[in-house]
Amino acid sequence: MSAQNTGDPIANLPSDAEEPTPQELQVMQTLFRDAPKTASTLFSEFAGVLIVGALFAILSLPIVDSLIARFVPSVGNSPVLRILVKTFIFIIIYYFIKNMYLVRK
Repeated sequence: MSAQNTGDPIANLPSDAEEPTPQELQVMQTLFRDAPKTASTLFSEFAGVLIVGALFAILSLPIVDSLIARFVPSVGNSPVLRILVKTFIFIIIYYFIKNMYLVRK
């Protein structure tokens, strides 16, 4: 069996000499835009992970435990309450950082 070429050669396809419209240019730019730089792509994809890691490291420091015990006396020596307070602090800080980053973008 021989394989037959069923497609049309590009030279035989119809074309016109008109300039593309702005809508056609926008479609072409959307479809064939250049890929972003690797470093900026990696940073934008891993920004959330880096923020979470940094916040976790900071909130795991012993000085944070002493600050929480000083400013929230009801925590006392309860590790569960301390974790709840740290979780609340983590959520608030992450929310503001993430929203500031998105607004800047």
